[in-house]
Amino acid sequence: MPATLGFCDMLSQGLSSVTHGAAQSPVPRHHEAICQAAAQILTEAGMAGLSVSAVMARAGVSRTAFYRVFDDIYAVVEAVLHPITAELVAASGDWFRGQTGSPDVVHGNLLSFARAYHPHGPTLEAISVGAALDPGLRATWDSFIDAFRDQTQAAITRDQHAGAIDAALDAHGAAQALSWMGEQTALRIMGSRQAGTPEDYADLLTPIWTRTLFGIPSL
Repeated sequence: MPATLGFCDMLSQGLSSVTHGAAQSPVPRHHEAICQAAAQILTEAGMAGLSVSAVMARAGVSRTAFYRVFDDIYAVVEAVLHPITAELVAASGDWFRGQTGSPDVVHGNLLSFARAYHPHGPTLEAISVGAALDPGLRATWDSFIDAFRDQTQAAITRDQHAGAIDAALDAHGAAQALSWMGEQTALRIMGSRQAGTPEDYADLLTPIWTRTLFGIPSL
């Protein structure tokens, strides 16, 4: 990674700050129970089933306890999304953590990400669907996708400086396109319908990533 603070480090610090803030809450037990309840409801019923009342009933907390920890239901969704983002960033593979890229590492990196994503697929799809209907939730979801776009752009730029990726490639544009494509592919393959496997995800996207980044098809 460059000598400056890397994306993963910055994200880790930010998430640590969020976690630390929750731990200092007078009711950290309620924070965890609410987040677990919300994640379960999202997986089972989507955003349509998510409400303060539903979360309170599932978590076994009072309305007073809920609002002592969260301002509204969207703050709960954001709290659910934070640790998932951290987990997926950590699972995204060595290329994102500083290994110089090559066609040989693409499949392994995509597969590592997909295996971490798969258990959260229904929850993430529910948030994505809700984001299409609510501007506030849209901003939260966009930040989730932007985390991977920024990470991908940083890795492309690093490899361009190392001579592993053509310097003429638009790093930002390529990262944006790959991230958006990856989002939709992950939701369709590993969302609520569970139409495929992590291996299907990696197999499908490897040739596209390889050709985009290195200019040749995968072997």
